[in-house]
Amino acid sequence: MISGIKRTLLESVGDLPIKSPKDNWEMLEKGETKHIERTFELQPDEVKMLVCDIIDAQEHLNHQVRIVIDGNRVTIQSTTHEFGEPTGRDREIARYIDTSYDEIRRTYK
Repeated sequence: MISGIKRTLLESVGDLPIKSPKDNWEMLEKGETKHIERTFELQPDEVKMLVCDIIDAQEHLNHQVRIVIDGNRVTIQSTTHEFGEPTGRDREIARYIDTSYDEIRRTYK
């Protein structure tokens, strides 16, 4: 349950917590913090392109994600730290990342 102060702040920025993702992103919980996560499998050149796009998205959307690169696998974790759970901001950056991934995959097919 979100406290009155948190709810007021969330509503003022139009950034309500999300219940669960409706796509390839998973809702995971670590301790008291929830986050959304997705792992992408790519070719080496695609890894670099996706990570560069994610960095651009972070700057544009003013929202940071965790990026873990393990060979050709890129795992993204996103949460709104102020609330300890994903919000609309996390969904927005996830959509941007999904679009970027789809465009990269089409380019390299």
